[in-house]
Formats: sequence, C-alpha cells, structure tokens
Amino acid sequence: MVRMTTTVLIGAAISATLAHVDAAGEWSKVDVTKDNTKTLLSALGGGDGAYSKAVGAMRVCFTAVAAVEQQVVSGMNYRFHVDGCKVETSALAGECAKDACAAPARFVVRVYEQVWTNTLEVTAIEKEGDVKPGHKPESVLASIKAAPVVDDTEKRLIDKWITATDRNQYGDAKHTMYTGGTPLFDEATGVSVDRYDYIATKHPERPWAEQVVRVQLAAATGAAAVKGSTQFVTIIASVGVLTVLFALVAGVKVKRSRHRLRRSGSRAGAANKSLEDGGEASSMWTPAPISKDNVHIALDAVRYRNNYERRVTTRLCLHRVNFVRSRLVDDLSSFLYSVDGCEIVKIALSGRCDIYSCRLATYELKVSQKTAGKDVYIVQSIFKALTQKPMSELMQPGNLDTADQGGNAGGGDDSSDDEER
Repeated sequence: MVRMTTTVLIGAAISATLAHVDAAGEWSKVDVTKDNTKTLLSALGGGDGAYSKAVGAMRVCFTAVAAVEQQVVSGMNYRFHVDGCKVETSALAGECAKDACAAPARFVVRVYEQVWTNTLEVTAIEKEGDVKPGHKPESVLASIKAAPVVDDTEKRLIDKWITATDRNQYGDAKHTMYTGGTPLFDEATGVSVDRYDYIATKHPERPWAEQVVRVQLAAATGAAAVKGSTQFVTIIASVGVLTVLFALVAGVKVKRSRHRLRRSGSRAGAANKSLEDGGEASSMWTPAPISKDNVHIALDAVRYRNNYERRVTTRLCLHRVNFVRSRLVDDLSSFLYSVDGCEIVKIALSGRCDIYSCRLATYELKVSQKTAGKDVYIVQSIFKALTQKPMSELMQPGNLDTADQGGNAGGGDDSSDDEER
C-alpha cells in the first residue's frame, strides 16, 4: 500500500522508443514524376500551416528533384532529394531558378500525405549530408528525449485510474477513433511510442496520483492556516498522509477478519449441503487437487491475450500453484488459485515465468469456464495477495510440472489471504 502512494519519479527515456522510429513499411525508390513533383510543390507552397512544428523555421526552394522515395503507412510518406537553397519565408518556398540560389545544396524534404483526409504536411527538412542510414531527424529525437519515464509503480496506478474512470486502454474517452487504429504510431513522422508514455504525455498533471496529492494539499492548507511556516506545513502534510495510510491498513485488516468469518461459515454451509444432496456439486468454493488438469487450466487461461476479461488489465505468468478451489454454477466450472508469479507486459507463450527476469509475488487468480462442455477458461480477476511470502520461499522450484499431488500444496486452509470474488 505504501508503495502505491509513493511519489512518482520522472526522467528522460530514449533508447526503447528509438527502436520504433520508421517502424512502418520499408522505404522504396520511385521515379520522379509530374504527380509526385506536384505533391512536393503543393506541400512547400502551402504556407506556414503546411509545416509541422518539428520543421521549425527551415524553408527551402528547389531547382531540381534528384530522387524520390516513398513509404506506405496509413497514407504515404515521401522523401524528396532536391537541389536548391534555403529561403527566409514560406512564400518563397517551392520551385526557384538556378541563378536564384547563392549557396546551392542538396536537401531531403519529407512530406506526409493522406488523400482521404486532405492532409498534406512537410514533416522534416534537412541537408542530405546530414542524413545517414538509420538517422533520425533532430526534431524527432528531441520529442523522444522529452518523453516521460513511467516506472512499474506508476503503470499500476495508471491501470487502476483507467478502470476507475472508465476510459479506453490509451487513457482517452471510450469510443475514441484513431487514424490507423492506434495513437501510438505517428503516421507523419513514423515514430512509435509506448502506451504508458503516451498516456503520461497526454496527462502531464498525472491524475492517477490525484488522491495522494489531494491529501497532501489538504494537510498543507490546514497547516498554513494555523502557521505560515513552510517547514511546519511539510510536517503536517506528512502526518496527514501517514494517518490516511494507517486508516487504510486498519480497514483492510477489519475487512479480512470479517471475510474469514464469512468464508468459514460458507464452507460449513457448503459441507452440510453436500452431505444433504448426496455429494452433488455446490456453488460454494471447495478445495480441489493441484492436478495436471487444474494446473493446465490456469496456464492456458493466462497465456492467451483474448482469455482476459476487458476489465482485467494485469497480465500474469505462473511459477507455482499454492492451492486450488473450485465451484460449479449453472453447469460452468470456476477455479480460484493462489499462485506465485509475475506481472508481465508481454504474454509468455508458455504461461510460465522466467523467475530470474521478473519480480515474483503471490496472487489470487480466478478463472471461469466460458461455455459449458468446452475447455476454454476466461481470467475474471487477478489480485495481489495481502500477505506476501519472503523471497526465499517464492524462489523455491515451481510445481507446474509436478502436479497430481492429490491435494493442495500449502494446505489450502483459512490462513491464505485470497478473497472470494
């Protein structure tokens, strides 16, 4: 709980994003034609509004088009290799006479065109000698360097904020439409960004940390009304935050105590009902063996992206199954697992964790049968256990390949901190 309320660190991140620049279709050389030359003229002569901010004040006129390259995206990117010279204003850009250039040079003019939206934009202008294989325009590099860093703690806060505010996965309003189907790729510049970096850039005020900030500001305001000392305000704010945290912890403990009592009563009722009904299936959770079949159900559920409910934003790989419970409702089987595993960004094809490249923790995993009679199970919820094992226990060998133990490893008793959901 304390980790989730810590202050989010912000820095500069470059390398991961650079790998995606120009990640669309390959560039290919094409003939210089009247049509593509006309496209170049229209873009250069379109006034200041036809130039992206990344171009800055750079303007050129050209005396000849030496070569043309194009790249198919959601629209078309062009690279025009032209002979010409710099000019002072957009009004002078376009075609010019040879004797008009006092310092002729070769330039690469990059243009983005999307016919069905009437988009025509100059996205970069550079001297050809400055453009090397793999070279990225300085404007693109600058925007990448300015991208905020989002660590794992902040990613979890963002996911909870998206769920709480009923937004789409990019932090925008639901049903928002994007050119090319995603906001993570800029068709004009060929730059791709990470989803969390996109969200942090769109929301520099970081509303997912708003609750903590609100508590700190409220405490600081109250302290300032009593005494105008900055030091005193800081102390009061810290005390206010700690008070909130202690209250939350106390609330969780009370909830756990009540839930254990309720769960014990539920199990007793389930046992009685089972006896009365002659052993028929019950809708209450009952212990189940850690069998190969039950382990495979969990592995198959977590390994496929389409097996997660939309509201479940966490993706999980598994290392060990601690215990299993099951129930049958309306002929559909559900399983409640206590597992050791890792939260992951990319789904592992095997569903298993590489424990040396991720951070292990204990989770409650709930899966339910999608259709009666079919072995397809959907992940309905993933919650981190309230009580965590020491790392020495988490790093013990997994049991995913040593199932069929005839019972629950770890006992499956009331000492676990899972919740029925």
